[in-house]
Amino acid sequence: NRFWYPDFERIDYLRLDRHARERSMNFIRLAALTAALLFAHAVSAAPIVIDLSDADDTPAFNAAITEACASTETRTIKIPVGVANLYSKPMDIACSASLEGEGVGVTRVIRHYSNNAVFNFVRGADQSGGWVSKMSILAGPGTQNGVAILVTATQDTDCSVNSLNRHSFRVDDVQIGRSSLDGQNFSTGIYFDGSANRPDNRLDTNGNACAPGIRAPLVRATTISGFTSSAIYLNRARNVNLEIECFIPLGSAYNGVYAQNATYNVVLKSFGCGLRSVDHTALDMRLVSFTTVAP
Repeated sequence: NRFWYPDFERIDYLRLDRHARERSMNFIRLAALTAALLFAHAVSAAPIVIDLSDADDTPAFNAAITEACASTETRTIKIPVGVANLYSKPMDIACSASLEGEGVGVTRVIRHYSNNAVFNFVRGADQSGGWVSKMSILAGPGTQNGVAILVTATQDTDCSVNSLNRHSFRVDDVQIGRSSLDGQNFSTGIYFDGSANRPDNRLDTNGNACAPGIRAPLVRATTISGFTSSAIYLNRARNVNLEIECFIPLGSAYNGVYAQNATYNVVLKSFGCGLRSVDHTALDMRLVSFTTVAP
């Protein structure tokens, strides 16, 4: 008839008076109710999972994007193990949604159209943010040009509040390339386009200073191949951190990162990717190149 309470004080249950037992039961009921509420919240905040089909998965992606951007509980969209076939461009993502797969080579998103982006993140709900992780994004057979991940900023008009553009965007653990060797390619793997959010030192109508471009994007643990222009293109981007590998440039493509239009403060850590200003306006660009040291 003895047991231990969480504070490890030994209590003789038979000697507890009625009020003490009642208080104990109330505590147990309160703990059970708290656990139930926490569980209910966890269930309601579960990510939105895309149900992959054997046909065109674009409608499922559009439904998930719409739901995530309208949700008050989650912005996370889970893409499960398997192949997601996109036969038309998914809708623009106008919030800080996180697209998360199960891993490179495990979750494979294949584009079956040409001349357009696979995922295009734009201004909208939420102040900054957005994330693509743990997947392969591949150009399908015969498809040409376009971009795997496009992040586009537009001009801020009220600079007294944080921007609704997709600053602090992240790409993590992603493979960008070709599904096979049937003539397909991307123009560029990842394009950060802040060209419409300009110029420097601009003031809004209330005299508040506006920060231009796209700021603080991070790309890491990512490989990019099979492109005809460059692996990554930076157009008016600021404070950019890249930890990538790029290979198999096609034709006269530049095997590395292009920067233009007053792109500032770029740090590239790579074994084989280069870094180049195409219009000689990019400033403070640093390439940390890793070389093999013989034993």
